[in-house]
Amino acid sequence: MTITSAEARDLANAALARLYGNVTQYDRLLLEQAIDSIAGDGSRFSMNELRAVLPEIGYKAAGLFFHGLVAPHKVPLVEIVDEVTSVNKKAHGKTVKVYVLTPHGRVAFSKRRRERAALRDQNARAAA
Repeated sequence: MTITSAEARDLANAALARLYGNVTQYDRLLLEQAIDSIAGDGSRFSMNELRAVLPEIGYKAAGLFFHGLVAPHKVPLVEIVDEVTSVNKKAHGKTVKVYVLTPHGRVAFSKRRRERAALRDQNARAAA
């Protein structure tokens, strides 16, 4: 049976979507905070910038995390705008995507930042 490239892409996206559960809550929060800090003002970012500020454990799940942010079946939170050479020596000169938060992404990341701040305040009050 032959499938079209669109059908193959849909199958691949569905397979990746099943793997999103492998991105832990810790990884997700760490990546969201780093992206918000680096790109919350509309700046462009790539794994090169994230790699500079995150521990290795924090960026291992970044590929799946980013795929979820740009997945075609959702409202994208980031947009791919370019490619640059990876600073990771293990990548041997391969490229990484450069992203920018979409308007929807800026709103979503801002909301998450406020929720994290409210939770910190609540925890601080509870500890006092």
